[in-house]
Amino acid sequence: MLKIAVIANAKSRTNDGWASCETLVRGRPNMEVYILGESPLDDIVKQAWARGCKTIVAAGGDGTISSVADALVRLQIPVRLGILPIGTLNHFAKDLQIPLDVTDALDVIESGHSTEIDVAKVNGRYFINNSSVGLYPYLLKKRQGLKRRTVYTKLGLLYAFISVFLRRFFFEVTFGKRADLVAKKTMGIFIGNNKYITEGFDIGTRPKLNQGTLFVLILKRVHVLQVLILFYKIFRGTALEDDNVNVVGLEECSIDSKKRRILVSYDGEVSSMIPPLHYSVVPKALSVIVPHL
Repeated sequence: MLKIAVIANAKSRTNDGWASCETLVRGRPNMEVYILGESPLDDIVKQAWARGCKTIVAAGGDGTISSVADALVRLQIPVRLGILPIGTLNHFAKDLQIPLDVTDALDVIESGHSTEIDVAKVNGRYFINNSSVGLYPYLLKKRQGLKRRTVYTKLGLLYAFISVFLRRFFFEVTFGKRADLVAKKTMGIFIGNNKYITEGFDIGTRPKLNQGTLFVLILKRVHVLQVLILFYKIFRGTALEDDNVNVVGLEECSIDSKKRRILVSYDGEVSSMIPPLHYSVVPKALSVIVPHL
């Protein structure tokens, strides 16, 4: 019987998170449980590999899955990644059509059917969904600060949005290996691991994760009214027809800034990084267990 290591985020709170499925996982004799935070993640991954686990499961939300995926690719651990989606949004699991029901997800993991997918990379950090600079990471940082000061209210979030909205972001973007340098005052730049659907009922999802491309969306500096119009166009599925939005598909890009450090979000986490930021896609770098459709 093949050993399966389950790396669990015990702080995942959706539907009681890990507490709701711990008994089911520990009841499967081929599964060994490791809890995030009890040891460094890299050490957990290396230990599971040394103990003969050919499948490592990330039990948590997109942030947990992204951290485990980053460790596997960075450390070059040749195992299959299983997904036990017990997070809030579970975008990655949904894009791979992994069931959100815990029992069904465990059955998929034990079936062992896998496929190779791409991962994206920014300055040495691998991510599975998307990354942003500009408006979004600053808004996330503001929101986290409000939570720490225990004044996280709708009014506080509105204040955070307005204060971030009034900032001036300036980035220089190099598209791929081409020499056309584009200097832009922008609300933000979104970089997706493979192409995102931008219209219809499937907006915000990815039909494929193995096309070997980055999905780069640049939002120009706009006024409040233009933002409202853009949100309406997103709802209508015509956002890409807006002159304030530029979309490019490519294998790599660089983002520079005159600031010494800039905030970068990736898969829901926020870090401060030294520019320039180098983004690239790594084709078929990760083996993931998926349903046999």
